[in-house]
Amino acid sequence: MLELSGPAARTVLAKSTSLDVHPRVFPPSRTASTIFAKATATISHLDTGKYELIVRRSFAKYMAGWLSEAAREHGLRVTTAD
Repeated sequence: MLELSGPAARTVLAKSTSLDVHPRVFPPSRTASTIFAKATATISHLDTGKYELIVRRSFAKYMAGWLSEAAREHGLRVTTAD
């Protein structure tokens, strides 16, 4: 499980998936499965600017690295949940 949060979290997600993550379409409490950076992921919009991504364990390291790189330019941090 990965968590992405911050004011530009939606911008980072939009770079990675074709899923429309605009709040009008994907408001808080919404969850969807999608292809995310070449892997299958379940994305939950937890709160404004806060998202949770559930990915297969075998893709977790790849996804965390990908998100960290994409988030860096926006000053966001990616955390992993144990």
